[in-house]
Amino acid sequence: MLRTDRYLVKVSIHIQVPDEKGYWNDVASFIPRHYWSTDIIDLSKFLHNVEGSIKIRLYFTANHKLDFVGLDTSPQATMNMQLGQLISAIHSVSGDVTASLLYSDSTYAELLPEECIELNFTLPQQTVEVRTYIFIVEGHYYTITP
Repeated sequence: MLRTDRYLVKVSIHIQVPDEKGYWNDVASFIPRHYWSTDIIDLSKFLHNVEGSIKIRLYFTANHKLDFVGLDTSPQATMNMQLGQLISAIHSVSGDVTASLLYSDSTYAELLPEECIELNFTLPQQTVEVRTYIFIVEGHYYTITP
């Protein structure tokens, strides 16, 4: 989990791996969010475990707090993906914005600081005991400097 201590609008964390000569190269980079969040970055095509060890470097170009770093090297599990349907989306100021969020199109709902959207979904029928929820959002955000 990564968190920035201030609002940033540019990449400030670089994930690097060494090349065959030992030089560090960027393979991914991102802008962390101001509030706690989890960022998952697939590095599988960059990690070649030739001699039994893996080296990764996090290169920071701004101040951040770092709570946890994990590396999952297990093979991808077989998944049975079932989609839930959005039932309602209630904006704390604008009210019902469900129609704006039902389709991947150019119609958006906007959140300003201190606003929220409450989302309700149907649960797909599940026959196994373990459930994992993945929430996928399309769109973008702008960091507003106070």
